[in-house]
Amino acid sequence: MTAEGDNSVLMQKVVKDILSHQQEGIHNMPEISDVKREQLASLNDVSSFVALKNLIYLREQVEID
Repeated sequence: MTAEGDNSVLMQKVVKDILSHQQEGIHNMPEISDVKREQLASLNDVSSFVALKNLIYLREQVEID
């Protein structure tokens, strides 16, 4: 059993590590596969694994840049 705030603390640590690694140049940005950025917006179904993975990778790229 975990405390209610543990998940938010964990996510803050992950984001902090990603940002510090990005500044140091050791974080590799994930590649969006199989679908171009423009095609993601026009997908009718985003429930496939590849679509969800690409959306998560795209969000990381947008948030960091």
